[in-house]
Amino acid sequence: MASSYSEYVNVSEALGRIGGNAKILVRLLDSFIKNKSYDELLAAIADNDIPAAAAAAHAVKGMAANLSMPALYKASTDYEQKLKTGENDESLFADFKEAFEKTLGCLEDVKSDLA
Repeated sequence: MASSYSEYVNVSEALGRIGGNAKILVRLLDSFIKNKSYDELLAAIADNDIPAAAAAAHAVKGMAANLSMPALYKASTDYEQKLKTGENDESLFADFKEAFEKTLGCLEDVKSDLA
């Protein structure tokens, strides 16, 4: 299994959470790819709706935790905490966006390795 994406997806940990079933993990990763929470967060930020952005960041954080996505989990946790104070921190948003995009960008490789 490739380790080039281990910073973004800890496959062995994710498999451990679901009893080692690679097919289920692939389905869960597909669900993550199709999930709209990230889009909802972007829309909430564009509308300056901080509570909605915090809720969307929380949803992403939960998925990242369940799917063992450490960089995204950390970035979404930090960003959500800031949003809950009523503030949008541009630096934390940039970190969150980068972690999301890099995590998303490696999922096809992860799925190929699991096949």
